[in-house]
Amino acid sequence: MATQPFSLPLLLILVGLVGLPAISASGDKVDVTFVLTQRAQYGQVIKIVGNGTELSNWTPSEAENMTWTTGNVWVYSATLDKGVVYEYKATVVNLDTGACNCWMPRQNQILKVPSDYPYNSYVEKVVWSESCGDPCNADACSIGSACPSTINRLISYIV
Repeated sequence: MATQPFSLPLLLILVGLVGLPAISASGDKVDVTFVLTQRAQYGQVIKIVGNGTELSNWTPSEAENMTWTTGNVWVYSATLDKGVVYEYKATVVNLDTGACNCWMPRQNQILKVPSDYPYNSYVEKVVWSESCGDPCNADACSIGSACPSTINRLISYIV
């Protein structure tokens, strides 16, 4: 399966948000930035939830909102342990009520930053779905005229 590289504007946004990576001093923690290109309706936010207190123990009401940026790119950073397997999903939440509108379809996503990863920042690109028929919101998965054709997770190191 071919991976899609980050576009230059997205890479510049990410570098501005997370900075250039430095050699990790702590050795056991890493700042992970989750990146999701996804349209949401007015009044909705997207959150990353998963196992572990760092990802709100699968409780959307306790998770922090991702930050929307130009081009419907949502970003969220969490400090995670290296060498630990995390499962996560994105979820769409009503900003006013806090109600969870829908969960990212399909299986949980898996993230494990290697124990020997030498840097203090890491980027996880998340793709919502391979289908534009999402029951949560028909517009939620279509960006422009294109839909993702496959589940395509790209783990990218900014070096």
